[in-house]
Amino acid sequence: MDCTQTYDIIIQAGQSNAEGCGRGPVDGEYVPSKDVFYLIDGNQAGYKGEKRTAAALPLDMRVEIAAEREDAACKIGDFSLYFARKYIGAGQLGAGRKLLIIRAAVNGTGFADKMWGMADPLYLRMLAMTDAALGLNPENRLIALLWHQGETDALMNPAWAAEEKYSVHRGNLTSLFISARERYNCPALPIVAGGFCDEWERVNHTACEPIISAMIAVLFNIGSAAFIETADLTSNNQATGDGDGIHFSRDALRIMGERYFKAFSTL
Repeated sequence: MDCTQTYDIIIQAGQSNAEGCGRGPVDGEYVPSKDVFYLIDGNQAGYKGEKRTAAALPLDMRVEIAAEREDAACKIGDFSLYFARKYIGAGQLGAGRKLLIIRAAVNGTGFADKMWGMADPLYLRMLAMTDAALGLNPENRLIALLWHQGETDALMNPAWAAEEKYSVHRGNLTSLFISARERYNCPALPIVAGGFCDEWERVNHTACEPIISAMIAVLFNIGSAAFIETADLTSNNQATGDGDGIHFSRDALRIMGERYFKAFSTL
């Protein structure tokens, strides 16, 4: 990894909608830039599905130009790219600096399946990736934590009362956000999170409500944090008819990234 560059660093963490699964058309497609990079873990697949394990460590980290992923059928959206475009367009990136997005999200993960708690693999992996990014150059600086997660915690432990789900999720999120700020000596590090995909949330409203309520309460109480609304954004299913109602469409992720930046810019 290049130690001569100086980076503004964004942590992008959570589960699949943070990792980016958006499909379909997009208004104003993201064009890769020489100023925007990803920090990627080559062992990402080790944390997916039945393979989830701390055995994927040590990390296989690399820095590369940030761009939408592609499969055989289409490009796949990522909201952090549109956040980055707004960040640079607003003149936030200083002369001679680059923007580095830490890609710490993994699909289908949460606190309830022991992936994001303080002693769990993905939290520790996020810290290791952030440590590495900051360690590349003493002038690197952490500017934001962009979080999207909660669908897993909404569906797990269905026997729990809403009050218990709310309390546990609130405690977990508070610990994650505050501990990250303390570790990097950034007590006012901007943190932005967003709501679920509306098509999926309406079907699972009872399960989702305590998780969303806990998220909003945490962001309000820790300060220098914001929640963005997503009820008007389309799913992959609504954009393409593919039956996927839990993931935001590619154009929805564009709008999300712009909303995340708008919220960030007020903090």
